[in-house]
Amino acid sequence: MIIPRRADPAGSLVVRQQAVRMRRAEVDVPVLLSEKLTDRAAPPELVAEAERLEGEALEFRRLTRAQGTLTITDTAKVIGINPKRLVNWMIGNDWAFREGKDRLAAHQRRLDAGQLRQRIIRLYRSDGTETLGVSVLVTAKGLIALAKAITDHRAGPL
Repeated sequence: MIIPRRADPAGSLVVRQQAVRMRRAEVDVPVLLSEKLTDRAAPPELVAEAERLEGEALEFRRLTRAQGTLTITDTAKVIGINPKRLVNWMIGNDWAFREGKDRLAAHQRRLDAGQLRQRIIRLYRSDGTETLGVSVLVTAKGLIALAKAITDHRAGPL
């Protein structure tokens, strides 16, 4: 989340205080669950499991709020599969399609959902001329959806 800064000093103090409250809210929620279990004399293994799950939940929350995008190759590396297999899966499951000979383009539904983005890139031909093309990028929201769909049994074999 991008927090705009105001020009006046009082406004920037408010913005900083708001950012601190947001960070505390992210960190305090998992800690409270562990503390409640400890206060109620829960078994130690239950408290340990809660702490482990809280850490994963915090990381998942951070990932879903993350800004930025990944290329298809980087996404495949994060998920742990071959990039060509990821592209083929994306084409077969309505995430992307081939435009022209070999250019990959995102389906509009995935763009509207915020799972994929497209950016304009410059392509240089061997004869020295320059053209424009489209590059498909995966957002944090799309990374989570892809990882879930690919590991899901209904998504089909990879």
